[in-house]
Amino acid sequence: MKKQGESRSSVFRRSFRKEFPVAVRGEGVYVWDSAGNKYLDLAGSAAVNLIGHGVPEISAAMTEQAGKLEFVHTSQFTTPIAEEYAEELLAFAGKHFEGGAVYFTCGGSESVETALKLARQYQVEIGQSQRHQILSRHQSYHGSTLGALSVSGNKRRREIYLPMVREFPHIGMPYCYRCAFDCRECQW
Repeated sequence: MKKQGESRSSVFRRSFRKEFPVAVRGEGVYVWDSAGNKYLDLAGSAAVNLIGHGVPEISAAMTEQAGKLEFVHTSQFTTPIAEEYAEELLAFAGKHFEGGAVYFTCGGSESVETALKLARQYQVEIGQSQRHQILSRHQSYHGSTLGALSVSGNKRRREIYLPMVREFPHIGMPYCYRCAFDCRECQW
C-alpha cells in the first residue's frame, strides 16, 4: 500500500532509474501517454508483436474466443482454433513444412527455451548426446529468460547475469561494411 506522497509504482519495472510514461491508448502503430504525447510504437512487445492497437477485428476475435474458452494448457488439451491455426501456419510456411507440426508457446522467450530443449532432445534421441553447443551471433537478443540469455550475444544485457548463465560461442555479424577480418570482399 502506498503512503501519502509516495510515488513509487507497485509495478516491478525494467529499470529502477527511469520514469516510464503511462500509456493510455493506442491506434494502429501509435500509442499515446497520459500527458497526450504520441509515440510510434516500435517496441511492440520486445520488437516482435506489431498487430496494431485498436484494430476492431482483433478485439472482436479475442472477445469471441474468450467467451468460448479462455485458455487450456497444451499438456492436457488441444482446441479447434489451435488445430486450425496450426494448419494455416504450415500452409503459409510452404512445401518444406508439409507434414510438420506446430508447437504453440506464450511468447518469444518461451519459444527460444523450447527450441533449445528440442534441439538437445533431438541430439539425445538420435544417439549423439555429446552434441550440446548452441551457436549464435554477437549482439543477438533471444529473450529474457536465463536460457535465452545464455545464447544471446548482447554483452550489455548479459554482463550482470554472467555468473548465472552458461557460456555459448558467438560469431560476428555477416556485415561486410564492418568486417572484423578486413577482407574487403565477402564471398557469400
